[in-house]
Amino acid sequence: MGGPWAERLLGRDDALSGVSAAVAAARLGRGATLFVSGSAGVGKTALLRGALGGADDVDLTWGTCVEDGGAPGYW
Repeated sequence: MGGPWAERLLGRDDALSGVSAAVAAARLGRGATLFVSGSAGVGKTALLRGALGGADDVDLTWGTCVEDGGAPGYW
């Protein structure tokens, strides 16, 4: 799984493996929720795009947090 994005994710093998394992489980009918957190610009979106690039055969939902300094965490 991966594609051109995955080639740019140096040092993310463990994280890519975790997302890939969740996708493999989804293909077997076992759903999962992944929570990816980190500072702005650390590469969260790139990680998920790289790992989910070949997951067109599973249902995915993507969400983000509100970008407001007064919002509670993970709102």
